Amino acid sequence: MLMNRLKELTINKEGFAFDPRTGESYRLNESAQHVMACLQAGENIRKTAKILSAHYGLSIESALEDVQEFQLQLKLQGLLE
Repeated sequence: MLMNRLKELTINKEGFAFDPRTGESYRLNESAQHVMACLQAGENIRKTAKILSAHYGLSIESALEDVQEFQLQLKLQGLLE
């Protein structure tokens, strides 16, 4: 299952994510690190957007768009269903 692949990623403090299955590595910015932590913890899109909104002072709508865009990128990379 692809969600398991997402949970298998190792992410260090500098924002580098490593996929042990493929050997691929990715660079995550600060907000992407927050979103990834939420997704790996099993949070849904709305809860993740609320966390992002509170941390960065964004509107819920803007945070929701950002989370959805990030999820699209994860799908394109084959890391999320």
